[in-house]
Amino acid sequence: MADLVYNHYKTNLMSGNINLGTAKIMCMLVSGAYTPNADTHANTGHISADVVCTGHPKGGVQIQNTTVFMDTTDDEGVLTGHNITFSGVTCSPSWAVIYISGATVATNYLMQVRDLGSQTITNADFTITWNSEGIWNLT
Repeated sequence: MADLVYNHYKTNLMSGNINLGTAKIMCMLVSGAYTPNADTHANTGHISADVVCTGHPKGGVQIQNTTVFMDTTDDEGVLTGHNITFSGVTCSPSWAVIYISGATVATNYLMQVRDLGSQTITNADFTITWNSEGIWNLT
C-alpha cells in the first residue's frame, strides 16, 4: 500500500479545526498488524499496533521545528520539520503514522501514514528523513 492522507484530517483542516502553524505534530512507528483506512480512521484510537519497538516511546516522537510556508515556485503549501530519530530501538515497523497531538485520544488527529516497507531494526537508531520538498505538500 502506498502512503496516504487521512480524509478526516483533510476535513478538519478545511473546517479550520487544525492550525498546522501551532500544532504539536508527532510520528509513531506502527507494525504491519495495522491496516490504514483513509475513510474511517480519524484519531490514534483507531491504531492498536503502536509501540511495536523496544525503546519506542508510547505515542512516538514529536517532529521538531515544524513550519508551514507557501512555495511560489511549485505553487503549494508546505509543512516542513526536522528529520526524526528513534534511538536504540528493536522492532519491525511497517508504517510511520504522523498525527497531531491533542488533549485526548479523540483529538489526536491522524494526518498521514508513510509506508516503510519491510525491515527489521535491532538495537539501533532508526531515522526518518523527510523529502526535501517537505513532510506534506498541499497542491
